[in-house]
Amino acid sequence: MLVTHKNTRIRKALFAGTAITLGMMSSNAFAQSTASATAADTAEDVTSAGIQDIVVTAQKREERLRDVPVSILAVSGEKLQDANIARLTDLVTIVPNFTLSLAGNAPTTNLRGFGTYGTQFAQSVGKFTDNVSYSRDLHARLPLFDIERVEVLKGPQVLLYGNSTTAGALNITTKQPGSEFEADASASYEFNHDETIVQGGVTVPLSDWASFRVAGFFQNLDKGWLRNNFTGRDEPTFRNRAVRGTLRLTPTNDLTISLKAEYDRVRDNGGTGQQIRQSTNPNRQQTDITLDDYRTSTASGAPFFSPEFVEVRHETYQADISYDAGVGTISSTTAYLNTRAGGSQSNTSDLPDYLNFLFTHYQQFSQELRFTVNTGSIDYTFGGYFEDNKYKAATVVDANFPAIAVPLPALGRYVDIDQRNKNYSVFANLTAHLTDEFSVTAGARYAILHQNTDQSSLAAPLVTNVTFDTSQADVLAQTDPALCALVQAGFAAVCHEFKDLKRKEYHFQPQVVIQYKPNSDIMFYGKFVKGAKQGGVDIAYGGTPANGVSREEAMFAPETATSFEVGVKGITGDRMLEYSLGVFRTTFEDLQLSAFLGTSQFTTNVGKARTQGVEAEVTFVPVTGLRINATANYLDATFRDFPNGVCTVEQIEAAPPGTVCMQDLSGRPTPFQSKYSGTLNVSYDIEAGDLRVTPGVSVMAKSGYYVGTNDDPLGYQKGLALVDLNLAVTPVDSWWKASVFVRNLTDKAYKEYGVATALIPGGYSIYMSRGRSIGVQVGARF
Repeated sequence: MLVTHKNTRIRKALFAGTAITLGMMSSNAFAQSTASATAADTAEDVTSAGIQDIVVTAQKREERLRDVPVSILAVSGEKLQDANIARLTDLVTIVPNFTLSLAGNAPTTNLRGFGTYGTQFAQSVGKFTDNVSYSRDLHARLPLFDIERVEVLKGPQVLLYGNSTTAGALNITTKQPGSEFEADASASYEFNHDETIVQGGVTVPLSDWASFRVAGFFQNLDKGWLRNNFTGRDEPTFRNRAVRGTLRLTPTNDLTISLKAEYDRVRDNGGTGQQIRQSTNPNRQQTDITLDDYRTSTASGAPFFSPEFVEVRHETYQADISYDAGVGTISSTTAYLNTRAGGSQSNTSDLPDYLNFLFTHYQQFSQELRFTVNTGSIDYTFGGYFEDNKYKAATVVDANFPAIAVPLPALGRYVDIDQRNKNYSVFANLTAHLTDEFSVTAGARYAILHQNTDQSSLAAPLVTNVTFDTSQADVLAQTDPALCALVQAGFAAVCHEFKDLKRKEYHFQPQVVIQYKPNSDIMFYGKFVKGAKQGGVDIAYGGTPANGVSREEAMFAPETATSFEVGVKGITGDRMLEYSLGVFRTTFEDLQLSAFLGTSQFTTNVGKARTQGVEAEVTFVPVTGLRINATANYLDATFRDFPNGVCTVEQIEAAPPGTVCMQDLSGRPTPFQSKYSGTLNVSYDIEAGDLRVTPGVSVMAKSGYYVGTNDDPLGYQKGLALVDLNLAVTPVDSWWKASVFVRNLTDKAYKEYGVATALIPGGYSIYMSRGRSIGVQVGARF
């Protein structure tokens, strides 16, 4: 692995922080009584008939979904399992206005038309698992298993989830150990791609006050959906596995302690990119430019000898403590994350010309303390958050210039970043129940952010035979200052080493919510929030041969978002119909955006961007057993002030020789967003003797959208509709379950990402989705 670091010191800090928190709680006389049931025990309040109440934790406390004043879509772990969803990428088929692409080395997540593409900064759509931030793009690759619930929170969520959630957040809750023995397991096999998924968990009571749960996950996909003409293999293939252990202790009625450890290993082999446009240079002609089920990647052959892959190895250590002493509750979350990732990606051309290696090592220690009081007339929460993370990343861009008749030797450009971030923040939130029907909530988070970064751009001969275990020292030993002039000619980048690039930011992030509940069945709300995302340093910065390099130009500014939302949520008195309707507008200033130009990725700030729209959801249960859920969305997400966007392929061809082509994207739609989208899910329980048969159909439809960052017509995806089918059989007592599933019934392959091809003038690469999946699944619960 490129970067390695011992984590003993941080692990000690983790448990020291836990011990300190326990000491504080044992001497604190101010706490509040809260429900001691676990989320697994209270996820649904089952009613005698009609729609069940879904309980979520979007506001760090258990509430009915329709009482939460935020646009939120909740997906149960059971639904994820029934749909054979084991990766966040698969959520795009059931969550409208949400996209997540793993194409290339840098995953991108978007909500309501905005997100983050790039490796060097935290994500605008934050990912939180059991109240811990997983803020880097590589964390999007971790599997979903033994899940209680996934909540998709739309719009800025900065008050309770901190900075870097300017577009939204994914709030993931894993299953917790209960007080009784419980075991569950499921196994599925998908025929078209030879995919096996096995997962399960066991809860074992250790005593009256202690219980333990262990859960495991295994996924193996042997046959990808694209054939690599060079290797003769079907790509990509997956081999993912994970294990999680959770210990729950309740030594007294007032104190609950949860200790968790998790290890994940994710490996993707091969890629999904292929060429769709011929080069305008006669020396760089390609043999296959048809968008079909075939690709040609020569990365595993000469001169690179490095097959395409992405691998992530991750571990989490976490301690949660809740202390109840009568007038308030103190909650503590202490966590340490250690994530290493490595990957090798080609430019998808069939020429042995280009290969990019990206390796990262991310370590994060975090501590949050919250104090919550509910008095009836006034509720308030205040607390503090500290995070110390280290982020090291290195990229090697190999260019085999002789293969494309460029008069330069084969070269490698090496760039790296070594960054230390510290986040000190305090937050407070107060709700005044002015009447039984009307309440006002006001709060804010104040954050002080420190960042210190080293960034380098160096030259090397062609770097070959790179694997996940290649070390940084191995690569650095090959760098050669004598090659800087050649790298400057071939990559238009200047060799340099910047030390101690310091940034210090202060962000005040307020939020105000107004709620009106004329009765328990309906709630109107209005929300204002302003959030921020930290600035940083561009890992790929190389200056220009004409102007040299500048420490200031290597940095990018923080991103801010100001959002307004109004909505209504409710349920009819007979509980047959539940509904929600929201209208929103969010304006971004200095939006952080990464784009690809030539042979490198660069980061810039967009002056202004805006997303606005309407979101509606209806659940209808007209008769016992029949459930209909539908969503409908209108979205208008555009760049408002972006005069320096990357040109399209055709614009570059038309530009004068020797110029850097830029286009004005002001007024243009943002990437990965459809103006219209919606979902429809219908299921019906049919009792046949001692069995319950449940057929179901799900449809996700969206209008056309761009899958590149510069609105290139080559990256436009036409409107589409995806249809999933499921037929489940369970006994009335529901201890086992068997089902047949079909995902993407019509075998609609669609574009996930598009980009101009490096080193191939006029070329364009498209990364394609998975097609139809047909499989069977069996499961049991004891």
